[in-house]
Amino acid sequence: MFSISVKGRYGITAMIELARHHGHDPVRIRDIAERFQLPRNYLEQIFNRLGKQKLVQSVRGKNGGYTLAADPSRVTVMMILEALEGELSLAKAETDPALRILYGEVEGEVKKKLDISLEQMIELQEKHARRMMFHI
Repeated sequence: MFSISVKGRYGITAMIELARHHGHDPVRIRDIAERFQLPRNYLEQIFNRLGKQKLVQSVRGKNGGYTLAADPSRVTVMMILEALEGELSLAKAETDPALRILYGEVEGEVKKKLDISLEQMIELQEKHARRMMFHI
């Protein structure tokens, strides 16, 4: 079954948090870890990888932390997952031509759905939060 690893889930969560603070002060890993109850050491490894892929920038100093390397409208969930997990490939290893076609189509649909920007994710979260508040 296709699933996104813990590394991918934590990475997406952290990147959405950076997107929420885009244009403001850098965000510290410690603050993200505390807010979402994530392991700080693991987040450091994730941010190291995201930095190597040029998705985040490290800001040194007293008020240091991390910022997005691009506008939240230009960073997608797919970009984050590929940076952390590698290329999504369901069809490459398949030898049966019919299954390779089927898996290729499924892969295309998954990539299309994951091509959602961090900005769109924030809007989706806010829409869901408003809906939850309405039902309470």
